[in-house]
Amino acid sequence: MGNSNKSLVNLIVGIVLIIIGIAWYVIDIPILSSFMAGLITFTPFWKILALFVLGMFGICIFFVGLILAWMGWDDYKMGKEMAE
Repeated sequence: MGNSNKSLVNLIVGIVLIIIGIAWYVIDIPILSSFMAGLITFTPFWKILALFVLGMFGICIFFVGLILAWMGWDDYKMGKEMAE
């Protein structure tokens, strides 16, 4: 697999991660909803920590996907430029 193909794979994986990061906040996931309902029994510290982790997960996935897509796009452009 050439360098151009690897760059396109990185670009596609990055775009998929961006979509997952956005969907994390938009789509209601039943497993997470039942987990959030179970947080009521936790102590306040664990409740706040779990809410923080669940809240930050989507944004972290979004930014990892953004960086990966950006690197894949830049590698793809540089590969095309070097081939010329």
